[in-house]
Amino acid sequence: MQAVRDSGPGAWHDLNDAKLLLAEDLSGLPADDLPACRQLSDASTDPRADYRSEDLATEEIRIEIERWRLRLAEVATAANAQLRRLALASDSV
Repeated sequence: MQAVRDSGPGAWHDLNDAKLLLAEDLSGLPADDLPACRQLSDASTDPRADYRSEDLATEEIRIEIERWRLRLAEVATAANAQLRRLALASDSV
């Protein structure tokens, strides 16, 4: 958002488009998920006056990515175990 603070109208249009896209992506999540990202996507968030929203949203996204990366590993492990059980069961038939 630093680029938006230091630039002309084109960057403002790009920022507004990005806010709309972020808001649309967030609309599919529960209302209490990613509050900093929701604040960042809000039309009232002005990067000329708000220096923290971007940092908070970035950290929030980093944490969520890590959380889902761990969850994906758990699901993959469970799926592999299930496949092994199915393979053993089919070998014994």
